[in-house]
Order: sequence, then structure tokens, then C-alpha cells
Amino acid sequence: MRLSKQGVGRRAVADASDVSASIIAQIRCGRRTQIRKRTLNRILEVTNLAVSDAALVPAGKTWRQIHTLLEEGFSRAELARRLGFASPALQLGKNRILARNAARVDRLYRLFMKE
Repeated sequence: MRLSKQGVGRRAVADASDVSASIIAQIRCGRRTQIRKRTLNRILEVTNLAVSDAALVPAGKTWRQIHTLLEEGFSRAELARRLGFASPALQLGKNRILARNAARVDRLYRLFMKE
């Protein structure tokens, strides 16, 4: 459940842990209550780094980074261009954004802010 809240879906967990997606789904909904220790350990070893590019993740940190970059003198159009967007507008959701866009903003932020 904690991974789900961070944008890591059952298929991403299945891929990262090498456990069937159907088994993951059964465990999550409570139909499967007994699993092998090895299976449990493989599932528990999965971190939020397994998030897929198209997963929706919370946008709060990303917007804080964008606002900091804007305060440093970047225009929205300049940020959009450096992020690789086709239009000169930052078209990102306020609450949730794609993981790939969050990663793009984070890379740009670390490049200029030297965190």
C-alpha cells in the first residue's frame, strides 16, 4: 500500500520483485493470506525507485522545485524548453504529475541548484 501511494503500481512491483502480478493483486485484496517467506522478502525489497515513467506521483515537491527555479530568475517558457516540452508552457498538474516529468524537473533543479 505504501508503494501504491508513491505511484508504484502492482505491475511495477511484480516486475521488480519477479513475483506474478496476479499474486501481488491477490495479496493486496486479501484473497491470498499465506505466502512464502522468499516471496514476501522479494516484495518488501521493492522501493519507490521502481515507479514507472507513466505513473502518477504527488506533485508537491516538483512544484516547490519549480517555484524555487522561478525565484532564481528562470521564466516558465525557459523551464519548459529546458525540460523538453514542445510548447513554451509548463503544463503540469497541481496535485499529481507523471513520474517522468517529476524526474525531469528534479534533474534540472539539481543541475542549477547544486543540491
